[in-house]
Amino acid sequence: DLSQFTREEQIVFKRDLAELIIEVVEDKDMPPAKEVQLSADKIKRLTDYIRENLKKTDCQGKQADPGAVTIHRLNREEYNNTIKELCYIDFNPADDFPADDSGYGFDNNADVLTMPPALLEKYLTAAEAVTSRAILSSRNFPSKDVIYAAEKLDRKNGSRMAKGFVFMYGNSEVSVNHSFPARGQYQISITAFGVPAGSDLPKMRVSVGDNKIKTQSVKAVQVAPKEFTYKIKIKKRGVQRVVAAFINDFYMAKTEENPKGGDRNLGVYEIKIVGPVTTAKRELPESHKKLINRYPSKNGSVIAPAKSVMKSFASRAFRRPVTEKELGRLVKLVDSSVKQGLTYEQGIQVAMQAVLISPKFLYRTEIKPNDKSEGASYAITDYELASRLSYFLWSTMPDKTLLVMAKKGKLHQPRVLIGQVERMLKSPKADAFIENFVGQWLGTRKLDELTPDEKQFPMFDDKLVGDMQEETKLFFASMLQYNRPLTDIIESDYSYINKNLAKHYGLSDAETKQISEDKFKKYRFKDGRRGGVLTQGSILTLTSNPTRTSPVKRGQWVLERLLNMAPPPPPADVPALEEEKAGALTGTLRERMKQHRENPNCISCHKMMDPIGFAFENFDAVGQWRDKEDSFVIDASGEMPDGQKFDGPSGIRKILLGKKDRFAKTFVEKLMTYALGRGVEYYDRCVIIEICKNTKEDDYKLVDIINQIVLSDAFLKRRRPEPEMSKVTTKDGDK
Repeated sequence: DLSQFTREEQIVFKRDLAELIIEVVEDKDMPPAKEVQLSADKIKRLTDYIRENLKKTDCQGKQADPGAVTIHRLNREEYNNTIKELCYIDFNPADDFPADDSGYGFDNNADVLTMPPALLEKYLTAAEAVTSRAILSSRNFPSKDVIYAAEKLDRKNGSRMAKGFVFMYGNSEVSVNHSFPARGQYQISITAFGVPAGSDLPKMRVSVGDNKIKTQSVKAVQVAPKEFTYKIKIKKRGVQRVVAAFINDFYMAKTEENPKGGDRNLGVYEIKIVGPVTTAKRELPESHKKLINRYPSKNGSVIAPAKSVMKSFASRAFRRPVTEKELGRLVKLVDSSVKQGLTYEQGIQVAMQAVLISPKFLYRTEIKPNDKSEGASYAITDYELASRLSYFLWSTMPDKTLLVMAKKGKLHQPRVLIGQVERMLKSPKADAFIENFVGQWLGTRKLDELTPDEKQFPMFDDKLVGDMQEETKLFFASMLQYNRPLTDIIESDYSYINKNLAKHYGLSDAETKQISEDKFKKYRFKDGRRGGVLTQGSILTLTSNPTRTSPVKRGQWVLERLLNMAPPPPPADVPALEEEKAGALTGTLRERMKQHRENPNCISCHKMMDPIGFAFENFDAVGQWRDKEDSFVIDASGEMPDGQKFDGPSGIRKILLGKKDRFAKTFVEKLMTYALGRGVEYYDRCVIIEICKNTKEDDYKLVDIINQIVLSDAFLKRRRPEPEMSKVTTKDGDK
């Protein structure tokens, strides 16, 4: 109802409706099919008019609003990566954390990264685990007693579990896998008893790994078991199997000559391992050497060395210079820990644990400005910019180069900033950008959760899943490396495959003779079937059902991910295709769905989704090419609501290329959402328009778009907080 617009200025207050008008008119969803249609010229005049008024109202004559991001907790991926960088260890403690929520399609959205009590407990446990791995608190291995009771022992045939012990009635054994922390002398004790029979006592053979320690005659009864102790030198640390075997089973039935008969058995109550009793000094790990570079002199104060160590660690952890007040607290922790009897290294561990559970580490904080300048926004500090940049492109903390540039105050300079983006995208750490942004935008992160029907698709295994994911990652890595245009995502004749994917895609040995089994190589498809990400196995499998393809899912994926036109959820009373009971559904999937769509509630949404999805029907549920579905020839042709006709994947790709401006706008919105860690709002419209305008002439190249986002006010600035109201006391005493 356009009668509610009486003045041009009202458009800004009804942005959602105005944008919806542009969308439905350009897609020819409106006017309705039975009404008089608008000519191409009138459509352009109307949509241009609305766009210009939105732009004029939002983007001209006033300062841009860069928005404000909620205090940003590190998500699981960011936490793991930061721990590795900060502490120089290969450890993923956040794998045990609760899953992060997603907002606007990404799990780095600050508004949904809350701090439930269970997560706080995980952070406490993780801080202890991290510091114990990174720092050796003592050069000597502590001697430990580890007892494996009978119920924890592995048993073989010829034995059974009795009350408190393993009873071996035939030649058998009990064993346990024990982790020996270091080379050195150990003591192994086995508490056992024997049931004698015949001329010999029960014999127990004790061994560790391939080393047979002793064969022991067991002279002890069940009511008074005996502890048999052996010393052994372990030459290699790690897990080894400790075994106690019964080796001389004997049984004699009762006869007239031997009325008592005989049954020789062995019982084991527990295995105890003590050690290492003696060992050489442990070698300090590299993480220890890098984190602790100063030690107190003998009987000297820990204050000065602790201050040096903690200043470096806390500044890196907080991603800015640590203040003297903060540093004083941490040094005091080290000093008090040592005075209570801990070693210097253990005191450092305590202080580092305090850093790792500090909000200044767990959150990416951006401080309020202390300047008196006017304006609705202010520039974030260089250190805050370094963090925004590193978590955007690397999903981890800033490196030394970024922090040095921030210290010099040069990071806000456009030439310096773009130089850093170029450097960072060439780093292996940029794989995190592909994994986390692309993996969530396209949905390929969830590929390993899918389970296509094993009988129909026996070739679908973990290796194929990994290869599919790798193909998509390498495709985007090449786009970053060569600054390729966004249109490659829709239409390109190349991808990166190995022998396994080549076979899956139906390529002959002659076509792929240069491709190895494991190494991926760039390959150009010559038949026009495959192009861009739309025909990659990862996307085709992701948008299918376990037993068949899903044109609806494939069409919806294109609309939602590439064109920002997510259809509404289906009505509650419309059953799924498989649940239809009325009438026999026969023929190809296209024919069955045509019958399914006779429900008038379905057609309004399906008329846009289904043609796109059917264009990819030649690809089965795991991305293999096919010409028939069972005995029916596949028809991959179609017509869009605006009358454009196509045939197969190459045809629909050309139609989607005609919508590249909308695709570019969608991509910029998605990338800004990820880069900023917040949802895109109406006040970001000006930035998005400007980025699209500045990159359109060069065909929307990927790295150019990244540079434009990084140079935008939305990335470099922050909305100034509202001034706090002063407290005023009235004459009645009210405040």
